[in-house]
This record gives sequence, C-alpha cells and structure tokens, in this order.
Amino acid sequence: MVKLYCIEQKQGGVPSLLKFAYGDARNPEVNRNPNSDIYKFSKLDRGKIHIECNLKANWLLKEVLNFPECQFKDMRSLEAALFMIGYAIPKEQEQQTLKTYRIMKLAEALSLRADLQKRISQLEVRLKNNARIQEGEEPAEDPRGLMDELNNNLNDLETLIFRINRTNMATLAEGTSLTEMIAKKDILALRISVLRSVTQSATGSLERYSANEIRYVRTINVADLQKEIDSYSKQLRELDVKIQQLNWLTELI
Repeated sequence: MVKLYCIEQKQGGVPSLLKFAYGDARNPEVNRNPNSDIYKFSKLDRGKIHIECNLKANWLLKEVLNFPECQFKDMRSLEAALFMIGYAIPKEQEQQTLKTYRIMKLAEALSLRADLQKRISQLEVRLKNNARIQEGEEPAEDPRGLMDELNNNLNDLETLIFRINRTNMATLAEGTSLTEMIAKKDILALRISVLRSVTQSATGSLERYSANEIRYVRTINVADLQKEIDSYSKQLRELDVKIQQLNWLTELI
C-alpha cells in the first residue's frame, strides 16, 4: 500500500515515516518483497524494527478508523483487508507495468476467470482424446504441449482467484466487505431454494380416494412461507444489483 501511494503521489522515494519493514512468507512461492529500483524497504526482524513498525502501524490505523470517510467498522476488519492486500505482491516481471496491473475491473476479472475455467475444461477433453491411441498411429495433438498449456492456464487461474478474493476482502460498501456480501447472497439463494422445496412438498394434493387411505395434513402455513420467500427473493435481487455495481466500479488489486 505504501509503495502504491508513493507511485501515485510520484514520490522520489519512500518517506521515512512510511518505511515499514516487510517479512518473508513461509511459502517460497509467495512474494512479499515490495522493493523496486526507486522504492526500498528494509526486512523485518524480531527486535527494534519489529516493535517500531507495530507501533507506527497501530497509530496509523487508529487515525484511519477515525477518518470520517473510513468505511471499516473496526480495527479487525481493517487489518484483515490489509493482510489480504499484502499477502502476495506481484513481482515486477509479472506486472509488466503497474498501470496494466491495476486497470482491470473486478467484473472483467470474473469474466476472465470463467474463460480460464472453460479453457481448462476443454484442455482436459483434448488431453483425454490424445492420452491413448492405436499402436503405430500419431496423436492428433502433442500431449506434452497440451500439458504445458494446461499448467500455464492453471497457474493463471490460481493467481487470478487469489487477486479476486483479495479484492473482495478489501472492497467495502457501507462498512460491509464484498466477501461478506457474496456470502450473504449465497446463503439467501440457498435459503430460498430450501423454502421453495418445502413449499412444493406442502402444497401437494391432500385428497383421499377412499376412507381407508391415510389422511395427510399440512404442518406449515404455506401462505406465510410464500411471503417469506418473496421477501428473501427481493433481498437477493437488491443485493445482486449492488454486487454487480461494485464489480464494475472496483479495480482488481
């Protein structure tokens, strides 16, 4: 975040008060080193630097929470969002330029994720079709080339999913993160599905064709249940519109 601030403000270096240290991830594949030719940060230790960084970070975050335009409810949600943003930092060679790294909207990323998932499914079919052939024949496509393409697409998808999740966690609307909204949307959809299924079971025929047949009675009020379903459906529609709006307004982190 400090590095992005310095770039946007066209700073010639990192201001001394913002020189927070960074720590390496346990996973060697995850990069947390924000250093570049212009912006330099020291490495975190367990001594004085660690204590100073914690103190400065707490002071800064408390000021952010007191800021009138801050949409975070509490320190915990703010820290969680910052953790997701800083969990992995794209390396310079992976970014090409900072501009190309940041211009993608969340909605575009979601579309790209769907395309990658479709492409991976197609590659799976192509690999299966070329995994076994008759002796003496040549495969229609080189399995090794297909496997390389599959691995590249899977790696791209992994990076994209992480960035989408990180963006969802950091994006707030009225104090609620996009991650929370998506979870609420999923549960609303599930709730509506279950209640509709119950309603269908309750509205089945209760007629008896003879006096000897077992008599069935309803144990729930179908009309009241339908009102609940209508209310939840309205909430789902409104929430979905809100999420879609945020997807097109939010830049992928």
